[in-house]
Amino acid sequence: MANTKKLGPKQEIGLAGGVMLLAVVGWYFLLYQPVIDKTMEIQIQLLSQEDSVKADQNYKINAAKLQLQINELNEKIAIWDLRFPARTEIVSLAKEILHFGEAHNLELIEMRPSLFELYALEKAGAHVSGRYTMQLPISCHFQGHYLDLGRMLEDVSNLPFNATVADVALSPIPKRYPELDIKLRLFLYVHL
Repeated sequence: MANTKKLGPKQEIGLAGGVMLLAVVGWYFLLYQPVIDKTMEIQIQLLSQEDSVKADQNYKINAAKLQLQINELNEKIAIWDLRFPARTEIVSLAKEILHFGEAHNLELIEMRPSLFELYALEKAGAHVSGRYTMQLPISCHFQGHYLDLGRMLEDVSNLPFNATVADVALSPIPKRYPELDIKLRLFLYVHL
């Protein structure tokens, strides 16, 4: 018969501990470590996707803000563009300037070009395609008080069309103090 030697309790515990240690090491390397690695990989992908979502949300927010700014600018452009009437309205613009001066208690003495010349300019010329703008100089000779002139110049920006005052010449009217002889040169801007 073969000699079978029984292991003692210390040896059995040592053998059981060694088997248990091998089982734990095997479990760690064969089961636990791959799960941890896969979990880390998924967390990295999740963080990357969260960054992408945040970037996409920021892009959408910024795109919406930019669209609002574009809409506001387009509205301002449309309003600004309305302040450039067509060349076919030159005479009515000149009449508005005359009424504007009268509304500020200034008496018109002379206007160059005259309404007749402006009417001819309004009808003359070939139609130009596009939205080109023409600068039309108008010289007005008024008589009135200094304060009335000041109020009129202050209100030029309230006209429903674009006009700029280029030159103002003042001289006192003898024997009619405090009235002044006022010569204005202004520019109207119209679409061709």
